[in-house]
Amino acid sequence: EGAGAASNPGAESPSSGGGGGGGKSGPKMHTCYICGKEFGSKSLGIHEAQCLKKFEAQQAQLPPEQRKAAPVKPEAGEGMSREDKNAMAQQAYQDQVMVACPGCGRTFSAQDRLDIHKKGCKAAQEAGGVKGIRDCMVPGSPSGGGGTPTSGGGDTPKGGGAGPKTHTCYICGKEFGSKSLGIHETQCLKKFEAQQAQLPPEQRKAAPMKPEAGEGLSREQRNAMAQQAYNEQVMVACPGCKRTFSGQDRLDIHIKGCKDVKAIDSAG
Repeated sequence: EGAGAASNPGAESPSSGGGGGGGKSGPKMHTCYICGKEFGSKSLGIHEAQCLKKFEAQQAQLPPEQRKAAPVKPEAGEGMSREDKNAMAQQAYQDQVMVACPGCGRTFSAQDRLDIHKKGCKAAQEAGGVKGIRDCMVPGSPSGGGGTPTSGGGDTPKGGGAGPKTHTCYICGKEFGSKSLGIHETQCLKKFEAQQAQLPPEQRKAAPMKPEAGEGLSREQRNAMAQQAYNEQVMVACPGCKRTFSGQDRLDIHIKGCKDVKAIDSAG
């Protein structure tokens, strides 16, 4: 979902992905890194200032544990195309602004929309004690429609020990209930292999190996081993700043604006 754009009287109207017009005659739109919508070049700066104020005002109304820090505008290097800059802005919006359902993993543009969703999401009910009436099956979600992933730092159910005992997937690093973990891991491995097949040979990674958990290990110890396997075998690191990413596509977007990478290239 996209967040609502800040009001901008007299400015160009935002586009909902793709801009207007047919082909080359359409306007050259630019993506806002705060709300993910597109604006004309003349109105983007005005909109972003208003949009950031709106974001901060919305966050101030939330409980402290649900607030997000103001998103950081990605630094676009010289010579970058408009498409690359838009991709960086869209990635910043997805990574820094959107909030995920702790049950089904579906993402939303704001906490209020997530709260409405959770009331009817059975997966969220199972993961965090939210009363719901239906499953939230989202095509392409991390669970593939068969699991209940939780995003680290998601809503924590009140009552401490009443929370769900989740288990970490060694392929994607997300957490699932004990009944859905096996189903999810099978789907997740297939998705991983399909994604790798689309990459150039030199960028492909071998399928991660599931860590062997010895008898007597606690759930926390097994989760730590699974998380370590994900960090070491799946995540990809920027050759410049060493920041890690969950996929090659996200790394490619980051590299285009990474000063450390550019410094290495210049030195070489």
